[in-house]
Amino acid sequence: MAMQKSRMTRVIQTKFLVWNFLRHGGNVVSKYLQEQLHALFEQVDPNEVPELVSELQGVGGYFKRFKGGALVDWIKPADPPRTLDLEARATLAFLAADKRVSALRESEQCGATASVALLQSLDPQAPFFTTQDLALTVAHCGDTHVLLCGAGSARAYPMTEAHHADTREEQARLRRMGQGIVTDSFGEARYMGALANTRGFGDTKYKYFGMTPEPEIRTRRLKGRTWSSLILLSDGITSVLSDEEIVDLARQAPSPQRAAENVMSFAETIGLSDNATVIVIPLAARLSLPSWAWPSNALDLINTVELLDGRDPDGKECDTELWMSPVELPDFGKLIQILRKV
Repeated sequence: MAMQKSRMTRVIQTKFLVWNFLRHGGNVVSKYLQEQLHALFEQVDPNEVPELVSELQGVGGYFKRFKGGALVDWIKPADPPRTLDLEARATLAFLAADKRVSALRESEQCGATASVALLQSLDPQAPFFTTQDLALTVAHCGDTHVLLCGAGSARAYPMTEAHHADTREEQARLRRMGQGIVTDSFGEARYMGALANTRGFGDTKYKYFGMTPEPEIRTRRLKGRTWSSLILLSDGITSVLSDEEIVDLARQAPSPQRAAENVMSFAETIGLSDNATVIVIPLAARLSLPSWAWPSNALDLINTVELLDGRDPDGKECDTELWMSPVELPDFGKLIQILRKV
């Protein structure tokens, strides 16, 4: 596990929960999420659903016709009570967290986006970082990003899409509100002339017009040694690097920490201008190797080598080989000790 900036993780038996928050307008909302969201994932009660949905409907506007989304089957009491599946649990945790931060006065002017990844070993005898049968669930709202890095083929597989005002899905969701999208001086679309993201926590003064904490949930079963790592990023990174470039930079490193540093350093070199986070989680394909070292023909395997070579904005020499790290063994014992302490 590697991080830039401070982020929290938690291990639950054979499960591993990691998240990335991006604040705007202040840190009150993101601070609450950092301290409380993991507990809500564990503790949410399906009995909360009817009241929570009713309160959202009471906001009016966009939420006047809210039917519960992924929680619709839990609105009416059942006997015996239904157990929350992962999609419903994640949705309830997001909505419950937003309800709590919305009670804070500061949340009217500030908010946060979030991507939460839950890695669950389907082999009860193996932890998430060694199992060859892994369930990945991603709950996401906003423009933070989660990316799977393929083994061998250097394939990039995004698990999230940005919830921006000009994306097709968000445009369709908000169309009935009759509010316009304005392009600012940087060429970015803004809903109602103000919001870059149309899903997130806080920003309570825009709830009536469709700002929602409802997460988009995606799941994928990762079998065998197909995937080498899971990467969580902020939009500061994804605004200057493509998914393929991020994967190639990460796969060149001998350890998760060096992978995160490679991506961060290259983004800074080509003109990073926003706050930035990179979190790299090693998966079975990478950990099954004696190191993160590449074979002797590594440069021939990199998909974006020519693109990366020419991306120094100052005209300085920017050779991909400079980003190749020396071969060294990752300290698996240290990784296991860290996870046991969390």
